[in-house]
Amino acid sequence: MKKIFIALIPILLLFMQLTACSPNSESISHIESEDIKPVIINICVDLPNTYSKTIWDFFAAFPGVGSDYEILIETIPEEESERENVLKRIRTEILAGKGPDVFLCTSDLPFYHHSPLFPFPRQVMENNLFLPLDEYIKQAEYMEWDKLLPSVMDAGSNKDGQFLLPLTYNMKIFLLDKEEHSPGFEHPVSWDKLAESEDMDAQMIASSTAFYDLLGEFADYGSDNIVITEEELLDYSQRYINLLRKSQDITSDVRDTFIQDGHFTVATEKGQEPVNLGEDGAEFWMLSGCNIDGGTTVDVVNYAGINRNTAHPDEAFKVLDYLLSKQIQSNSFVYSQYLPVHMDLYSKENPHQGKFMNQWNFEQFDRLREEINVAKFYTPLDKAARDAYNISVEGDELKNMVHKQYVLMEMLLAES
Repeated sequence: MKKIFIALIPILLLFMQLTACSPNSESISHIESEDIKPVIINICVDLPNTYSKTIWDFFAAFPGVGSDYEILIETIPEEESERENVLKRIRTEILAGKGPDVFLCTSDLPFYHHSPLFPFPRQVMENNLFLPLDEYIKQAEYMEWDKLLPSVMDAGSNKDGQFLLPLTYNMKIFLLDKEEHSPGFEHPVSWDKLAESEDMDAQMIASSTAFYDLLGEFADYGSDNIVITEEELLDYSQRYINLLRKSQDITSDVRDTFIQDGHFTVATEKGQEPVNLGEDGAEFWMLSGCNIDGGTTVDVVNYAGINRNTAHPDEAFKVLDYLLSKQIQSNSFVYSQYLPVHMDLYSKENPHQGKFMNQWNFEQFDRLREEINVAKFYTPLDKAARDAYNISVEGDELKNMVHKQYVLMEMLLAES
């Protein structure tokens, strides 16, 4: 268990201590004072270890630390046996009306081998374990709510209001050099039309879209029902397999991108290499993998929320408020591996991690974000759907595989 106790010390001294400590340090010493009684904010951090280390730097500059606030950070360990014990303890505390004030979490990523604190964030939201944030957002001091991508922020809300604040999201983005090519197909269209197109670029994009994303959201968390039928899952599993087999012979000039340290990167023989999207770089058509409804699915990766049990809601919200400020989104490593929710970032006037796009590329990026029609948290349902197809399986074997995964999805949702 990593616990960082930050209190009553000058910011400069705090920063020096934070950067000097190793990741395994248990605490940071502080100066005692009987005259000042700051509010104690307990923050639970369940992010991949790389991100967790950067939380130290974030709170080194948090306004009021050392005078108005004491902040206790508990990082959920990654070692499996210790992790399970800590998860059980924290969940028990929450159900007992206690627990941390603030949660900084990651979703249940399909390739992340740890079970997260909240495998189904929307289900926890429906169960009223998070503090409603609408009234606090109206009084926000640092975040610019109208500048945060609405389609993504909506993933943290339901009919009763906003409960979670997405921080980063993942969107599949493909590049096609504007000077050399133009898209030979209509876009956006449904995944089906992309997959059935004779255009190789369209087929490449369809085959590179994650199976769980082309199907959109899997559950209605208000009614606890899977929204796709087993027959539909089997049908799309077979279509996806057929396309994967066909796409093995496809040659395409479309480049599949990933985000690394704020860069858009593409795979080369030397590994992932950054693409220059700036003023002296090329102009690209930007395309995204479409879902079955003709829009784009994006996946919330990191997010934050406040425990409904907190005794200090105003102070707890200030943590989220500051975390979502444009300044922090621009520079914090927490935002460097996925897309930030602030819509101005990556423009020439508002670089992200020091990177920005030329006017054409940013307009393309902005257009892509307008095509988002599904924003969801990664959950165990996505992992289950990922295993509902196999390129080497067909016939009754595929039918049995899909049935097994569909039953698993129903069970996972019922137990959430």
